[in-house]
Amino acid sequence: MLSAVADLSSAQITNYFKYPNECNRYYRVDTLECPPDFHWSQELQRCADKRVADCTTLPPYIDQLQTAAPANEDIDLVQLCASQLGQLIPYPGQCSQFIQCDYIPFVKTCPQYLFWNSVLKTCDKICI
Repeated sequence: MLSAVADLSSAQITNYFKYPNECNRYYRVDTLECPPDFHWSQELQRCADKRVADCTTLPPYIDQLQTAAPANEDIDLVQLCASQLGQLIPYPGQCSQFIQCDYIPFVKTCPQYLFWNSVLKTCDKICI
């Protein structure tokens, strides 16, 4: 019988990012993987059987957050928003910013100490 809870896998990727508006700070994001047939359970704060974990998948543009932030002039906002008109999406590589995809895309910044939460579609204490 499989346990409903598992230890985290040793597979880990670490990315480092500059901290918004503070030159003497940075943050790191560790990406870990659960073992096969297990999903991350936010409630349990560990990998759990996928039937118990209640995991929902995020839109594919979330993967852009795991790459280093390109310079602002390198991002084509119109192309990024082309298929997402009327949506709020994360700004690639910048947890404190998001894009309002209207006919003219707008880059918006969350208030200090808050980050864009793509699940709740609002600025929040965590970057998702």
